[in-house]
Amino acid sequence: MKQHLILLACIFSFLITFGQTETEKKVVNTGEEINNSLFEEVTGPDAAKTMTVAAEDYSNIPGTTLLCAACSTIKITLPLTSTIILYSNNTFNVLHSMSITSTPTRYIRNIKAELVYFEYLPDAENCMACNKNSATFGNILSGTIGSVAGTASGNHQLEVNYLPAKAPGSFPVYFRVSMPPVVNCCNGTLRICMRYVVTFDDCTVCSQMVCYEKRKTTGLIQAPIDQNPN
Repeated sequence: MKQHLILLACIFSFLITFGQTETEKKVVNTGEEINNSLFEEVTGPDAAKTMTVAAEDYSNIPGTTLLCAACSTIKITLPLTSTIILYSNNTFNVLHSMSITSTPTRYIRNIKAELVYFEYLPDAENCMACNKNSATFGNILSGTIGSVAGTASGNHQLEVNYLPAKAPGSFPVYFRVSMPPVVNCCNGTLRICMRYVVTFDDCTVCSQMVCYEKRKTTGLIQAPIDQNPN
């Protein structure tokens, strides 16, 4: 009887050990099979083709580089200095040239001028009149670009449309801008920044910005009757 019990115990122990080994073996093999399957899926020839197609698809989506490239063959040249004339009726004139080139040739449908920065700093606080409402100065009152009058609604921009579209070349620029009331005998510094947005006939839109400074060191000039030099 005792021998039978020992034999049964040995068999039972063998079964338990064998069962654990098979279970552990199956778990390990399952992991290896999964890893091998994933490895084959990622690095196999079908997966490589799929990844290549995906990359080509994404490359067809326009990115920042492609959008900027649209203006790479267009050049908007603005001078570093501009003629600025301060008048006694709280206005000043801005006169300078602008050159636009395009390769291949694109015709210009629209130019928008935006006064994006305006500052007048008097040498003394008492040089400024009591009226300091910012809505009354820094506004483009009238102007021309390329000898064509633009539409100005008394705010910080002026827009010129060309019908028919105008060929690239030289574009004289003239603006009349409002400024805060100042005392004639006081000096000060005027700073402005202008941004020009050019729209071409193929819907390409390019822009360029320039900043100017004018030092007022003498009395204001009497405003002429015709302030438009064109």
